[in-house]
Amino acid sequence: STITVPATVTDVCETGGVVDLTTLVSGSPAGGTFSFTGTGVAGNDFDPTGLSGSISVTVNYTSGGGCAATPEALALNVVSTSTITVPATVTDVCETGGVVDLTTLVSGSPAGGTFSFIGTGVTGNDFDPTGLSGSISVTVNYTSGGGCAATPGALALNVVSTSTITVPATVTDVCETGGVVDLTTLVSGSPAGGTFSFTGTGVTGNDFDPTGLSGSISVTVNYTSGGGCAATPGALALNVVSTSTITVPATVTDVCETGGVVDLTTLVSGSPSGGVFSFAGTGVTGNNFDPTGLSGPISIAVNYTFGGGCAATSAALSMNVLDATNPLCSGGGDCATVSISLNPTPASCALSDGSMEFIINPAIPAINNTGVTITIDGPVKSFLLNEPYLFDQILSAGDYTFEIEYGDPSCIKMGAFTIDQSGTVGAITVDNPVGPVCNGDLGSVGIDVENQGGNILEYSLDGFIWNSFVNGSRIDIPAGDAPTFERTISVRSSAADLCFSTTSVIIQNQFPEIAITSEVVTEATCNNNDGEIRITSVTGGDNSSYTFELDGVPVSLPADGRLSGLSGGDHTFTVIDGSGCDEDITIFVPSPGLVQFTLNKTDPSCTNGSGTDGVIQGQIDASFLPGNYEVAITEEQGNNSTFIAVAPNGLFEFRDLARGRYFITVRSNDGCPNELFEDINDGPVAVSFDYQLSCVNDSNVKELLLTDITGDNSASYLLRVFNNSQTLVDEIGFNLPVGNSFPIANRVFLNLNQEFTLQLVQSQTVCPVDDIVFTHPDKLVPPAQLAAEITNTTNSLPDRFTGSLSAGNIVGGFQPSNNGFPYLARIELDSAAIPGTVFSTEFDTVRLNTDLRFEATYQDIPAGRYLVEISDQIGCTITLAARVDLNTDLFIPNVFTPNGDDVNETFFIRNLDPTGTGESAELVITNRWGKQVYSDDNYIGNWDGEDTPDGVYFYKLKARGEVFTGWVEIIRGQF
Repeated sequence: STITVPATVTDVCETGGVVDLTTLVSGSPAGGTFSFTGTGVAGNDFDPTGLSGSISVTVNYTSGGGCAATPEALALNVVSTSTITVPATVTDVCETGGVVDLTTLVSGSPAGGTFSFIGTGVTGNDFDPTGLSGSISVTVNYTSGGGCAATPGALALNVVSTSTITVPATVTDVCETGGVVDLTTLVSGSPAGGTFSFTGTGVTGNDFDPTGLSGSISVTVNYTSGGGCAATPGALALNVVSTSTITVPATVTDVCETGGVVDLTTLVSGSPSGGVFSFAGTGVTGNNFDPTGLSGPISIAVNYTFGGGCAATSAALSMNVLDATNPLCSGGGDCATVSISLNPTPASCALSDGSMEFIINPAIPAINNTGVTITIDGPVKSFLLNEPYLFDQILSAGDYTFEIEYGDPSCIKMGAFTIDQSGTVGAITVDNPVGPVCNGDLGSVGIDVENQGGNILEYSLDGFIWNSFVNGSRIDIPAGDAPTFERTISVRSSAADLCFSTTSVIIQNQFPEIAITSEVVTEATCNNNDGEIRITSVTGGDNSSYTFELDGVPVSLPADGRLSGLSGGDHTFTVIDGSGCDEDITIFVPSPGLVQFTLNKTDPSCTNGSGTDGVIQGQIDASFLPGNYEVAITEEQGNNSTFIAVAPNGLFEFRDLARGRYFITVRSNDGCPNELFEDINDGPVAVSFDYQLSCVNDSNVKELLLTDITGDNSASYLLRVFNNSQTLVDEIGFNLPVGNSFPIANRVFLNLNQEFTLQLVQSQTVCPVDDIVFTHPDKLVPPAQLAAEITNTTNSLPDRFTGSLSAGNIVGGFQPSNNGFPYLARIELDSAAIPGTVFSTEFDTVRLNTDLRFEATYQDIPAGRYLVEISDQIGCTITLAARVDLNTDLFIPNVFTPNGDDVNETFFIRNLDPTGTGESAELVITNRWGKQVYSDDNYIGNWDGEDTPDGVYFYKLKARGEVFTGWVEIIRGQF
């Protein structure tokens, strides 16, 4: 016989009178006899008077044939009062929406009682809004099944007569490869809180998938407010852009060095039109190219983004700056400065529908005697006169030459171009298909298309999703099981190519899936690791030598397959084959004294906007093992350390959980601990991140690196930046296909020394209405721009380093919270005043000077130009230039001491020839009586007094175009 009791706790009102317990349980087979024991029980009746809280009643049952069932526990909860819950906000009701059942808007506890309602438009449990408008207050009364009357509540209603839909006034661009779009983010409904529905091409629920679509799409928008008022349908106009492309001239564009600034947007084009160009390269500022001072080939990087977010593949614009003397830079009017670029369109398949556009700037010559004539010669011969300068869809593939007469026969421009053939790529050769080593992984195959060299092509496995690859390289494709698993591969040159080639390839898993069977040999006793399992078979994989792990720890598997010394509970056994492929199974080892409990979970919802309101609830079977219980939760198996007490009824709950695997351990003073896991794997993925602020490549350009990003990486992220007034100052969208970090640079807010709040937002498919949001708890405070100046320099002698320089007035940069020394500095001799001199320092801490200002001072340094680098603690660096002058003054000493101590041994005259011209210096030395004791017509500072006695001598020096006279004393005595 068996007994069935309610799966959940039964609420009973303390003042509700005696309860017949037989109405709450059932026995099988029917027709038997119940008996009950417990607090408040008399026979089959339960009297809640004077009781409260959890009551456990033991239920016994004997069937008519005398079979006694295993006793069960009936969980009761005695409540002294009932409560009413009404919506926290006003509930909208449509005037024309029909009668509303008010019991669907409120709830009562304990459940199972009776409601009554009083108010305008109320009849029984129904509210009829017909003819009403605005705010209506309804009084709600509730009596529980046990007779407990709740304090009346007030239900606030708002009767609305109509609903409206607002759609964008202009067409909304959507990128075909940009992923699913949540249509509810593009429209709004009034009053708020209602429900949208959408119909149209590419629409599923509230989502629009642009994949495989192009051009204009009209989506019908329907909206019903919370009160049931249906708005007049609206039309949402979308424009699906498949890809953005950049067209640059097929040939080099010649520009004269003296021709003035060139507007680069006149030389290129983007498709679809209306997007934004950006250019980078030598001579480029914004959209302009200034050839002044340049010569020869110049390559300019061209980027283009269309309004729907489709970024085109970067292209290279080839310029050639001609010298002013070049014949192409001569001629009357603006013949010397005119720029000519070519924009070819390939002929599709084998048709003669190619085009060539000549982009001429200026389009109309300043001297225009004959107009502009363009003559082409090649597979097709043609000419045209004046604008538009377009040979439109008349050219077949091949090589052409052209001649342009620009306004006058004296101005002739010539060149060549090629019209390519698009579509119908050559035959596909499949090379060396390789199945995946591990069952279920991707295989690979080499693809080589004839006559395509190393071009970038596109392939598809289904004809809808296309991926780029370099011809001749390998691509990854899904495999299947042996003996055959065929894939069809299509190849085209680009999205504009309507003619593509196909081939088939058989690719299969190299080895079968690893299979494991097992059995439990011995159960574990309480508090002893004496359980045993046996692995009965391992098959599949590459059938080479297997290795094994038990609960993540490598083990050896004996010949009999037995693994002993195991505790009760779940154990994970892993098999790894010789190729590194692995497979897991979970084996449960029973334990007679193991704490028994069950788990259930509630996945995170979209309503709280964080994806962290998941719940795990547990129920301990206290009848199996009575006693006091504690429970702990962790995301790491076996690492439960923080336990909390469980209520006497054995119920416990963990709230505010994100998606993931959680391990719950329950322990008791009388039984063995037991650990179970529960996966919260549905609902939104919680979004979070951290960040680091630094500067890029030792520059003063700040970079914000978002790190440890969590969320749904199949959806795009949006970083919102708010200032202290909570005003949105920037938004940065990005995708994160791999990794968990994303760098952000070149944003205005990174250069503002203010506090900012960072908020990461994601629209996930599971939450079509609500965004998942994470606001970082720490404020971002970008440091002020780092700045400094050279505050002082002194010159250096040529024969020894005596110069100095100081860099001071250092401000800005990152300031450490401990008020330490925030700056580092180094110097490097960039251009030495004396050839061959080398000098540099490593980065060192900048200290405070006597004025308590940060200043880096360098003494005893050689003359020359220096690069001075100042850096803060996050790598922001500025570079200053400083010059330490060379002291070139002529200096004649009045004493020298040739006493053999290697100091001041000669009559050394500094800067005899400071400019290094090789000019000779004549020196004559006489004694006090006028007798010459030394002379040299090319003196180099090497007279050591020879054998002249100590005393005063007189010199006459002819050097640097002047005559110098004076006295010098020789002293050989000791000091």
